[in-house]
Amino acid sequence: MILIDELPFRSVEHEGFRKFMQEAQPYFKIPSPVTRARYFMFVFNNEKMKLKSLLSINKHKVSIATNTWTSIQNVNCVIAHYIDIAFRLQKKILDFSLIANHKKVKSRILENCLKQWGIEKIGYTTGDNASANNFNKN
Repeated sequence: MILIDELPFRSVEHEGFRKFMQEAQPYFKIPSPVTRARYFMFVFNNEKMKLKSLLSINKHKVSIATNTWTSIQNVNCVIAHYIDIAFRLQKKILDFSLIANHKKVKSRILENCLKQWGIEKIGYTTGDNASANNFNKN
């Protein structure tokens, strides 16, 4: 429920959910935060391995989009676009990186991300149109 509906991890601790589960299944015990975190990390790592395998054996090129948000966090996002075996366009987020300064986004972030995912065949790379972006290789 939490993963499918993209709910906050603590949703199961809210009073409404507890009352609902008490009525629906009185014997259901809500897993501890540690158990939930362990499960979510297991699912994340499993899905990441599957996607990494798919991207590294993909015979087609992968196009990359990057987007950097100017905010308190200064976050850079890397997204892969590719055609799957059923010839459907897919879009997957590969990386979120905290950056020190929006104006000094380095191409090494992108390079490290592509190496980590084993992506060698790149179709296009697109960055957002913010004037503060600077993908100079230093």
